[in-house]
Amino acid sequence: MKRALLTLIPWMVMVVAAVAQTRSADVLYTYHDSVPQRAFRVGDECFVPIESLKDWGWQVEVHGELADLTAESHRFTVPTRSIAGRQTVPIRMALDQIGASSQWLLGADTLEVLANLKSVEVSRSKLKFEASLAIKTHIFAMEEPNRLIVDIQGARISKDTYRRIGEGARLIQYKPDVARIIVETPFIPDTPKKELDETHEFDMSVDAAPVLNEDPAAPQQPATTPANTAPLPSPGVLSLTLQSDNPSQTDMYIDLRGQTHGQVTFRIPDPVTLEVRIPGVTLSLPQDFRLGSDAALATSRIDGQDTVLTLALSRPMGAQVDPDDSGARIVLIKPNVGNGKLAGKIIVVDPGHGGHDQGAHAGGVLEKSLNLAMAKVLAAKLSAEGATVIMTRSSDVFIPLDTRAQMANKANADLFISCHTNSSGGHGQSGATTYHHLGRATGMVLAQCIQREIAKVSGIANDGAKSDGVIYRTGFSVLRNTQMPGVLLEMGFVDSARDRRRIVTDEFRDAITSAVVKGIKEYLGDAKISG
Repeated sequence: MKRALLTLIPWMVMVVAAVAQTRSADVLYTYHDSVPQRAFRVGDECFVPIESLKDWGWQVEVHGELADLTAESHRFTVPTRSIAGRQTVPIRMALDQIGASSQWLLGADTLEVLANLKSVEVSRSKLKFEASLAIKTHIFAMEEPNRLIVDIQGARISKDTYRRIGEGARLIQYKPDVARIIVETPFIPDTPKKELDETHEFDMSVDAAPVLNEDPAAPQQPATTPANTAPLPSPGVLSLTLQSDNPSQTDMYIDLRGQTHGQVTFRIPDPVTLEVRIPGVTLSLPQDFRLGSDAALATSRIDGQDTVLTLALSRPMGAQVDPDDSGARIVLIKPNVGNGKLAGKIIVVDPGHGGHDQGAHAGGVLEKSLNLAMAKVLAAKLSAEGATVIMTRSSDVFIPLDTRAQMANKANADLFISCHTNSSGGHGQSGATTYHHLGRATGMVLAQCIQREIAKVSGIANDGAKSDGVIYRTGFSVLRNTQMPGVLLEMGFVDSARDRRRIVTDEFRDAITSAVVKGIKEYLGDAKISG
């Protein structure tokens, strides 16, 4: 038995501060998801009534404001809390002690609890695995090609899963809550479809010759201290593995050892699509492949001598693709959008310049006046959608840059939108740009969503979504010093006669602000991305 006494004081302070945020929630516990347990959400923690824990086979001993829990061969202590007349415990805190996985489902007060696979060993003669929580297995056979399938229900593959996978076998995350082992066989396995009782460990023999293929470069460690070894990818099959998946990001790896002939590249044709091009190879995903993530559906196609992997994202996300000598790591960054709705969000709208700071000017038109007019229309439209809007200025006054950022931070705003009009200093430039702060992936996603919509309606050149690092080495002050995702809009060049004819009109302001609202809703997942 392992026993741990958690650090309680900082946690208790956090709970008291969050008392007003308590709301009903559901818990989907491994393979028990057909009957969700009722619970309570407070911030990012989930409080489960003590009687529900007993349904999962947990043992509970309550001692005043503390509870001793015994679960999955672990024993530890957590605080209790009374909610709606029921005694509860913080389940996410408890799951961390067991080594299990939990995450809030996107846009819902539903906590998904999954077992982490500790180790998986597969050959053509033996199949063995161990999980951190009790799971169920579903075994069946498939033909053309002949293969044995073992679905591990209520489990996920983690970056720490020890893997010793033989030739002709694969381990994939088939669904978000189902890990799948596939063993190719020279015959149709005589295995009827069956679901086994719950277990932490599984060990069965497969009637075929064993051929193990370990990575000789990987450190050799005992199963009690797992190493993240993996099989060499099979010829003709694209090996895409889910390394980790949580509410903030999804981490995947394409294993290309000995198969690629050039640099892996990627492009983002729109905020919900990521295309990864693998040069010099023609690989395809397994026919029964499913990416175990709420983030994306993966497909592959052959384009000449290259393979193109496409991730169709469930909503706009940031993306990073980092190639190395053995393949490429794909990271999807998920913006924290709460319930995914614009209604209820706090948005700071910042009209640039003001007072003695008139900004750019040309043809008798002052930037500070254009910015304020644009911001007022935008604020009205956001308010009509149910957002709470704070304007850094609503008249022709001067507000220091650091004060604008402080206003947003003190309001704990969800988004920051700064309205500006550009100037080229007589160089004849034209177009609209949306800037995000350098190094902030969520701000980049917001900028891409907004600029995409602006480009459809502005009637001036599309200068794209850009990092503010192209203007200043440290970026714009209002974006650098705000703590929430933010963008700075440059809606045309005041010293361009062509742009100026458009940007002074009510029609332009109406079209641009509607586009900004739609872009924000797309970022939140509150509106579908259109072509």
